[in-house]
Amino acid sequence: MAEGDVGVMACFPWSFDERYGWSTGEACRPGMTTATIYGKEGYCAFLVVKWWNASGGSLGSQRSPAACDGTSREWISRAAPAGAARVQVNMGRS
Repeated sequence: MAEGDVGVMACFPWSFDERYGWSTGEACRPGMTTATIYGKEGYCAFLVVKWWNASGGSLGSQRSPAACDGTSREWISRAAPAGAARVQVNMGRS
C-alpha cells in the first residue's frame, strides 16, 4: 500500500514489486493517478486507488484493468474527487 497526504504535496511517486507483478506511478490531487502495471507469468496484477476527504470520509475508489501473464499496461485513473485530501494506492492480484 502506498499513500500520501496530498494536502501537503500535490503528487507522490510510488512503486510495488510483488511475486505476482510490479507497478510504478504517481498519485496526484488534484489530478489523476498514472501507472504502469505488469503481471508476471501465470498472474494478473491490478491497482485500486482510494480517496478520502480531510475528515477521513471516503470519496470513492477506482480499480484498474488487470495486466496478466507477462504483459504490462499503462493506466490513468479518473481525476481525484473534489475535496480529496488523501490518496491511497493498493496493488492486488487476481
